Amino acid sequence: MLKPASEETNGRYLIYKWNNADGVNVVRYGVTKGRGHSTIPEEMRLLWNWYELWKKAPDGSSTYVGR
Repeated sequence: MLKPASEETNGRYLIYKWNNADGVNVVRYGVTKGRGHSTIPEEMRLLWNWYELWKKAPDGSSTYVGR
């Protein structure tokens, strides 16, 4: 397994990030300590902030559009 480009801890949240060759964050994996696999309403904005950086290209691939 490749080592993540960064690892961030914020309270109960642990976020791993992997970048592509251009340094663009393409994968995020988050763990909430003390809680099983679930999402709560307060986390929806965090998820959307990352997903909105990506759009579908005409060929069906995902394209990074950034901010």
